[in-house]
Amino acid sequence: MARPIGISTRSPRTRQLTLASAIAALYAILVSILAPISIPIIQVRVADLLMPLSIIFGWPAVIGVTIGAGLGNLVGDTILGNTGAQTGIDVVLGSLANFIAATLAWKVSQRNWTIRGRKASWLLAVNTETIIIALIVGTYLGYLFSIPLLASIGGILAGSILAISIGGYTLLRILSRPKTLDSLRSTGLVVAEPSSVEGA
Repeated sequence: MARPIGISTRSPRTRQLTLASAIAALYAILVSILAPISIPIIQVRVADLLMPLSIIFGWPAVIGVTIGAGLGNLVGDTILGNTGAQTGIDVVLGSLANFIAATLAWKVSQRNWTIRGRKASWLLAVNTETIIIALIVGTYLGYLFSIPLLASIGGILAGSILAISIGGYTLLRILSRPKTLDSLRSTGLVVAEPSSVEGA
């Protein structure tokens, strides 16, 4: 029996995998084309705007930013002429940092924590990502480039505040508008339930 034209026949799992692939590709492209500001010890990684997407999309975004970091770091380090050992560590630990940060943000965002009567789970989740990235990435980059630990972590923290806490949170708020969420759901994507949306 023929299916009606215009109705997607892809399974929800296929849509989620497609989303994960799209996020991974976008993350890797942003790191690669902006390598001079995405790889060094003092960096503003524009691709990290995508980190808080795990709060809305869950595991597809977690997988996307994890794979994207690995691919982006591989290409970015190669462009900047870093050694094979430096590149290998950056690929593995950078991907791990994104995986841990995005996963924890996803879990924290599902809590019902409040500050002074206002729901703060999403804000706490985003800042959790910022801190984790600063600690993990700042630590291994400081080791790789023989930079004092506090200076290294501080450099990554400053850039992460701009990219994740400010830029990523702004993107998150834009995407979490009811009409936007309804549009995303209409494509068959699984997104945050209305009760878990900040400010809903």
